[in-house]
Amino acid sequence: MKKLIPLLLIFAISINANAGYYYFHDEPNPYNPDVKLMDASRPSATYTSSINIDEQPAIWAMLPVEKDIKISGDISIGYWLEAYTKITFIPFQIRFVKLYLVDISPEGDIDIIASTSPHPMLFLKNDTIKLDTVFLNDIEYMLPSNHLLGIKIEKVVDIFSYLPLAVFSTLFDTNILYDSIDALSYASIPLDIGGGGINLECWNNEKSTKPGREVTYNLLIYNTGAENDTVTLSTDYSNGWWVEINPDELVVEGNSVNTSIVSIKPPYDAEEGEYLNITIVAQGSIGYDSIWLNTTVTAFNYGVIVTFFEKNIEGEAGKNLTVPFSVKNTGDLSDTYKLKVISNWSCSLEEREITLGPGENRTINLTVEIPKNAESGEMIEVEAESSNANASDYIAISVIIPVEEGSKWGIGFILFVVFTAILLFVAYYINRETGKTAIILCDERSIELPPGGKGSFSVLVENPSKKRMKYRTAIGGKIPAGWRIYANKQDIVLDGGEREEIVVNVIVPERESLQEWASIDFILIPEKGRREKINMLVTLREEMPILKTEIQHEPKGFGEGEKVITKVRIENTGEKKAENKKVILMVNGKEKNRIEGVEIPPNSIVEIEIPWIAEKENNVEVKIE
Repeated sequence: MKKLIPLLLIFAISINANAGYYYFHDEPNPYNPDVKLMDASRPSATYTSSINIDEQPAIWAMLPVEKDIKISGDISIGYWLEAYTKITFIPFQIRFVKLYLVDISPEGDIDIIASTSPHPMLFLKNDTIKLDTVFLNDIEYMLPSNHLLGIKIEKVVDIFSYLPLAVFSTLFDTNILYDSIDALSYASIPLDIGGGGINLECWNNEKSTKPGREVTYNLLIYNTGAENDTVTLSTDYSNGWWVEINPDELVVEGNSVNTSIVSIKPPYDAEEGEYLNITIVAQGSIGYDSIWLNTTVTAFNYGVIVTFFEKNIEGEAGKNLTVPFSVKNTGDLSDTYKLKVISNWSCSLEEREITLGPGENRTINLTVEIPKNAESGEMIEVEAESSNANASDYIAISVIIPVEEGSKWGIGFILFVVFTAILLFVAYYINRETGKTAIILCDERSIELPPGGKGSFSVLVENPSKKRMKYRTAIGGKIPAGWRIYANKQDIVLDGGEREEIVVNVIVPERESLQEWASIDFILIPEKGRREKINMLVTLREEMPILKTEIQHEPKGFGEGEKVITKVRIENTGEKKAENKKVILMVNGKEKNRIEGVEIPPNSIVEIEIPWIAEKENNVEVKIE
């Protein structure tokens, strides 16, 4: 069964005399394919699996134990039962089920350890799914080495198996529901394996990759015993996908943790949507655990980015201008791009078609013939279009033509003009400062937004006079069509020296060109006197993840040799999903542990727990790559 939603797996195993929870899964047991797997990994799928016990009993079993293990105490079994029928007018249904605790030998022989009596359950017409919990008390049993401990559920007292009622049997089903977050069917079993055990964890056990591309899973192997243990990692998968465990045997120190990497690569001819679901088993001398890993094949991506090194560039009228720009392949495969230029002036490209490998970029020269009568502000657009897919990008640049300096006037006249201009500027400045009707301040006067994004400017307005003043706000400037820009207040009244904050909101249309921009004038109009304004700039960028990180340690104070859990809280305030991120824990400049394959949707928070062993001095840093 394919697991659908990745969640942090919670391993609730108890390896002392206390009971541990073992959940029913839809995967076959790797040591006995005739039964399903039962282990300590909590189901995280939203899709619920089912077994119709009208057809056959349902059996789940743990992995075989390496040495004799004692079962001592009470066992509880919680399971979801569905009484399904195709007949809608029946007011109620009754089902009789019986549950067993079984010992399964390496040869597949099943011995009953304990069982319940036939257990009746009543279902009303509109209540056909129920959670039932039964108990097997005072169990004392020694499970031999290499044997599997299992739970068996079967239906008994089936009145529809007798003639003439047998004709109605096809209209009724008795289903055990399990292996999902909505149907946690489990057994709580007290195992005493004497002093420790093995826990296996993987923060992200569901990933995607391209055909022929490798993906890795970082496994954490915990030894909760006091003594060192040699742990062997294995899987029973041996078909067309490439699977490697490195290392597949390692020593885990007592009360410590070690890591191993599972690498999986689908075939080169794998199609989008294909997946592999395998079980990894960790076997130690004093315990074992297992975990499933799901890998899905996704399609190759095609993409390209065109970039000018400057937004504006100077040129001289009547002369040629060479403008460099770069083209980068942001896709997964090599691609060929056709280049073209759009301009009212004559332009030529150094190359009109280029081939780039994945991640490769190249600088291309664009030659522009500037007319003798050219004016500043001419826009030149360059576009790159992929030949393999519907992927393209374009960018524009503005050419500035500087005004030529005159030389026919004498030095005396030039000095006179300069002196006069200075006097006029001083007079204007004095008049401007003494005659201000408002002071407008804005610390952040430029922002970047994606197409379809929203942002705002915080503007502080002050009345510099001693008298009360009424103002009206207005928006002007160069604003593209379809953009919504407005202030949260239209009219304000300020006493002398009083300040007030005004928020200018910006909403960019969906599918707006990344080359578009807005120059916004926030205008303040007093009831008397000169209006004042301040300019703000909005440019566009691609959607991207924006990650903010917080960390805390548990325990807060720790000494050398102690086990520490560092909790990393990552918030994505951006617009795009952060994919396949690596969260690396550094202690004293050296990597201590890492979690790979982290995915964070936009406007979401992910919390990760990273275990490590403290040193004498601990300068902790968390990096995200």
